[in-house]
Amino acid sequence: MRKIFAITLVLMLLMSLTGGLADPQPDVPEGEPGYIPADLPAQGEELPPQTRQEVIMLEGMEETITTTYTESLKGYAFWMDTNYLQKLPETEGAGMDDYASPTSTEDFRCEMSVYSMGLFDYSFEDAVDDTEQVLLDSYGNAEVFDATETFTNLNAVMVQATSEGRIITQYVVDAGNDAFTIALTYPMEAEEGFAQRVRWMLKSFVVLAGG
Repeated sequence: MRKIFAITLVLMLLMSLTGGLADPQPDVPEGEPGYIPADLPAQGEELPPQTRQEVIMLEGMEETITTTYTESLKGYAFWMDTNYLQKLPETEGAGMDDYASPTSTEDFRCEMSVYSMGLFDYSFEDAVDDTEQVLLDSYGNAEVFDATETFTNLNAVMVQATSEGRIITQYVVDAGNDAFTIALTYPMEAEEGFAQRVRWMLKSFVVLAGG
C-alpha cells in the first residue's frame, strides 16, 4: 500500500512540474469560417488542409462546391474554392496577397489581390474616398456601392470601374483601425462565372484578431 501511495505521489509531482496532462484536442467546428487550428504541425509535418462542402446558388440553380480554409499572416481568412481561385507565390516586399483563376491567361485575366491600406490616421470614409480617387485617376470612371451584403457582419463598400472590356472592382472592408482592400480584375464576360463565385467566397471573409 505504501508503495502504491509513493508512486501516486511521484506522478502527482511530475504532473505539477509539467503543467498536468495535455488538454484533449478540440473537435473541428463544422461550418465555422473563423476556426483556426489549435496546434502547429510537428517539425517536418503538414496538417491536411481544412475543407468543407457548401451549397451555393448561381443563376437560380444550386451547386455543391468544396472550399478550403485559407488564412493569411496579413490578418484575414476566408474559405476558397480552388477550382476558381488559387494563391500565387508571394512577391517579396509586395505587401499584398495575390490570387488568380487557374484558367487565367494574359488575354483573359481573372485575378484578386488583398492588402491592408495601412492608413496612419484611419477613417473608413477616407479609405473609401482614397479608393474612389485611385480608380478615377487610373480609369477615368468610378462608382461606389454599398457592399455590406457581400460580406458577413463586416462594413464594406464596393468601388467599381470599367476599362477596355475589363471590370475593376475594389472592396473596402472596415477592419476597425484600418481597412482591407480586396481588388478584383476580370473581363466583363467573366461576371457570371468568376466574379459571382469570388463574391460567394467573400461571404466567409473574416478579419482575424490581432491582424
